Formats: sequence, structure tokens, C-alpha cells
Amino acid sequence: MRRIQHEAESNTKRVFVGASIVRRDVSNFQGTLLDNEGRLVAQSGCISCANPPCVKVEIQQRIVESCPVKAISIQPTTRQVQISDKCISCGICALRCPIGAIEWTQDGPALVHTVLDASNVQNVASTDQEKWLLGLKLDKSTSLDSIRKVAAQITNNLKREKASVFYPLVASYLQILGLEASASNMGDTSSRADVTISTSLGTVPVEVKSFTEVKSVNLKSIQQALENKLFTARQDQESKLNGLSSLALAFSYPSDRTGLEELIEDVDGAFGIRIGIISLPRLIEAAISFNCGSIDFDSDSLIKLKGLF
Repeated sequence: MRRIQHEAESNTKRVFVGASIVRRDVSNFQGTLLDNEGRLVAQSGCISCANPPCVKVEIQQRIVESCPVKAISIQPTTRQVQISDKCISCGICALRCPIGAIEWTQDGPALVHTVLDASNVQNVASTDQEKWLLGLKLDKSTSLDSIRKVAAQITNNLKREKASVFYPLVASYLQILGLEASASNMGDTSSRADVTISTSLGTVPVEVKSFTEVKSVNLKSIQQALENKLFTARQDQESKLNGLSSLALAFSYPSDRTGLEELIEDVDGAFGIRIGIISLPRLIEAAISFNCGSIDFDSDSLIKLKGLF
């Protein structure tokens, strides 16, 4: 567990001397400050990051908004993060917050905690803040059962969202897993795939189905994943296939998986193309588990996936 110990000069930011940040309960993602002996000091609060990842992140040399519905903004005078009623309870901002200052809620806007206990605080110069954040480790303990419950609730919250919101959300969950994922612009004919993952080996296309389109991965999803792979290979000017997957994601796995699994094997045998299937709850569960330190994520398990994730 990394301790926060920082000598500084200005009064722009406040943290606890010798404190560590822990997320003990994944049910809301909020951080807890502990002292050197592991005793509870206070709940974590917003420190007004210089470049708050809950608001914007850099993906593939582009600055993109973290919130798919633009519910997050910065208060001009206080620099505090604020979340509007447009929030869809997807959990992205809470997962992106580096110190656990945002509390996810099941059926309303996420809560940004701003007040830290006034006792035993240490100032951190704003110029040193980014370095401090990079060096900070969030140690979190939780149970797989609670992660699954939260993933199921978030999945249920997202059933009403259309593709224009859902595709960037899927890209965001993949980004939390450390992948360079980006959603295509609606109506952009230069990219067949709804989401793409950029790797050093090439591009992984992701066929995404919102709940309003189709509930489960089906035969058409596999067909489109195959077409996406062939299109991407031509676009990347590959002389031969690179061994990376083409993924298909929907809200649930098919009830009868036998036929699709056989088709995936046939596609691999005939064309040498790996097709991977992901359900939204499984992706969210993996993102939360990785973010909360419950699992180590191997990117190959996804970008080279064949069959079910």
C-alpha cells in the first residue's frame, strides 16, 4: 500500500499526511482515507485535478470527453467537478477518478465529494500534483459477488441508451482496462466497426449492439464481426492476417451458444480469423475488477480472444 507523503509550498491542494486511499466497498467506488496505522480518517474528496480524467481523457492523441452524455463540467471559480441530472449512472467518472472522490449511485447522478477533514492535512503544490497522482496507488478490496451486482445494475441502467451513447461507453470500459479504444463517429463510412482497439500489432474491430438494436450476440453479429475483420485488414494494408480478434459485444450471451461456438471454430478453420464474443455485464465486471485491483488484466485475453470472454 502506497502512503501519501508530500512536502510542499502552496495551499492549492490538500491531502492527509501519511494517509493512504483505499476503496473497501465497490458498491459506490468512493475512496477512504486511512492514517499510517490503517485507521479511518475521512472519506476522499475532490482535489480539483489539473487535468481531471473524470472530465476528459487523451485517447490516440485525441482529447475526448469521459462522460458519454456530457453530464460532467468544471465549476469555473472553485474548479470543483459537478455532475448534472443528465447522468445515466454508468460509473465511468467514478472509475476514472484517481482518488475515489466520486460516488456512483444506482439511480441518480453520481456524487462528487468535496469536503476533507480539516485536521492533519498537508498542502500540495499544483505543479507537483500530476506527479503525485501518477505515484498514487489505490488499494481496494472487494468481493466478486458485489462486483457482479454492480455490473448488473449498471447494465440495467444502460438498456435505454441508443448507439450514439452506447458505443462511446463500451470504448470507455475498454479504456479502463488499459486498451486504446475509440468509438467511431456515427455515420462515418471510413470505419465499419463501431469501436476499434489500437494495438502494436494492428487494429481490433468491435461490433457493438445496444439493447435497442438486439439483446444478445447472434448469427448476424458474428457475420458482421467477420466482415469488420476483412475490412480492417484491407484498411491496414495487411499482407496477411495478424492473429488479432474481431469482437462482437451485446447485452448478453446467446441462450444457445453451441451453434455460434461451432461457427466461430469454422470461421477460424476456414479463414484463420478469431471471433470473440463479449457480454456487456462481463466487460463492466472486468473493468471494475481491474480498477479495484481484484484482477490483473492480460490484454491478450481480449485482443486475441476466440469464443466467449
